[in-house]
Amino acid sequence: MTELLVAALAGVVLVVVATVAVQRPEWALAGLCLASPFGLFYVGPAQLVTVLAIAVIAVMVAARWSRSQTIFPANGLSWAALLWSAGVLLSVLFSPYWADAGLFAVWLVVSSLLAVAVTGIADSRSTLLPVLAAWLVSAVVVSALGQFIKPPTVATATASYGGAVISGRATSVFSQPNEFGTYCMLMFLVAVAVALRSRSWLRWLAVLTAATCGYGLIQSYSRGAWIGCVIGVAVILLVEPRSRRPALWAVGFAAVALAVVSAAAPSLPTVSLVGERLSTISDPAANPDDYRPALVAEGVRQFAASPWLGGGPNTYPLEGSTSRSLEPTVGGQHPHNVVLLVAAEQGLWGLLATAVFAGVVIVSAFPVLPVVARGLPGPAQPASDWAVGLVVGGVAGLSAVLTEGMVDAPLRNALMRSTVWLALGLTVAAALVARRPEVSADSPEPALTRSA
Repeated sequence: MTELLVAALAGVVLVVVATVAVQRPEWALAGLCLASPFGLFYVGPAQLVTVLAIAVIAVMVAARWSRSQTIFPANGLSWAALLWSAGVLLSVLFSPYWADAGLFAVWLVVSSLLAVAVTGIADSRSTLLPVLAAWLVSAVVVSALGQFIKPPTVATATASYGGAVISGRATSVFSQPNEFGTYCMLMFLVAVAVALRSRSWLRWLAVLTAATCGYGLIQSYSRGAWIGCVIGVAVILLVEPRSRRPALWAVGFAAVALAVVSAAAPSLPTVSLVGERLSTISDPAANPDDYRPALVAEGVRQFAASPWLGGGPNTYPLEGSTSRSLEPTVGGQHPHNVVLLVAAEQGLWGLLATAVFAGVVIVSAFPVLPVVARGLPGPAQPASDWAVGLVVGGVAGLSAVLTEGMVDAPLRNALMRSTVWLALGLTVAAALVARRPEVSADSPEPALTRSA
């Protein structure tokens, strides 16, 4: 009797939640963002972030169907996701490891559909704003946790091999520090760009996010993420004229702060570790345990063996452990290059689909970028249009992820993978929203409710 009562109560709660979610789907998407700190906990065979992503996709479909709209939004992202998903499924079908590749293929398809769902849900400023706010709040939590979650066997960060290897790096909720560094890098760039184009509470939230993610980026000691961040900042400076004066002030302040800290506490671990870590960027062979040349060569071999569809999602380590491998004793999980990883596992079809996604982002964002928009006919962009800031931050963040992807491939993690696809969807959604201004430069920030 007790079990029946609990089941009935759970059913009622589920119906209520589903009803609210269908009526206000943006809150389901915001809930996914807020759950990010717990996203890697398992719910049955899948992690929470993946389960919630599937729920968001279902909510989007139900909400659009209830409004007599097409199930998927009619935009380039939907077609890109279709091309990507077809390639993923075909790579599984022709993979010698189809049973192992199948589950990861599902996650890849879900991730691409999550990006589509973002554009199908956050299609106005009133629906996009709560998602952006929730995303920034979750980034504050995840980056702040990085200061407390480190490998249990190491109390403080220590360097060896001249800084090529650092033990005790911050990981936050992720499984390894490079993933944490990538996350902080992406969210730092988004927060900086949003802060430049927003006001009142949203600006302060963006500033807080940038501060916590910036510090988390340092504590990750991820060289790839640092390099990506430099490229991302360069993108912001290039496309957002409003960023150039604040950048000069920020560089001056950072230089003074670094000089003061170095003089007052030259033995401070963070200062010395960052210096040692930077000195190894030009010497990738400084780490005697780094087998990247062999891993890259194996990735090229796998691509050459199956150039059209690849060996199947998540099969690089399986094929890498066979007698055909060029690195059978290394046990690498990826070739330290995202493009080569996609080529090896999904072939030319996967590379084409990736290029189409990039093209959709570029075509959607290009006319919204401030450096381009000011030269186009029509009314000037509002100075405080946070949607434009999100576009700039998204383009900079995705550029940084691609840059880091040339030297690493930290996207196996479900939370990191979902965050990148979420960033892609939000960038396109913000670009579509920014093309149809709904607020003037003098109006306050929209409330976190849907307009009537």
